[in-house]
Amino acid sequence: MGRFQAKAITNSHPKRIMYIFQDPASGDNKTVRGWNFVVSELQGNGSEEPLGDVWVNTFKEILAYPGEYSSERLVWKDEYGNVVDIQSLDLI
Repeated sequence: MGRFQAKAITNSHPKRIMYIFQDPASGDNKTVRGWNFVVSELQGNGSEEPLGDVWVNTFKEILAYPGEYSSERLVWKDEYGNVVDIQSLDLI
């Protein structure tokens, strides 16, 4: 997986956890090759059961996928726990 960007956990049952990762170009920390969306179902023991994984070229494309797995308003957080408004990010 690439560099971590954001994570959201649903409140509904079954509880799902979603991740958005940046896929950097090999050997380059500044160039983005694409984006990865991963979703898992949270199990009672805290483990994650994979549900879906998709790779796309642009961040704008990745924004379509969270709605396929949850209709609730998601709170996205970065790796430091800060709330991130992914809809307002202007990423490639």
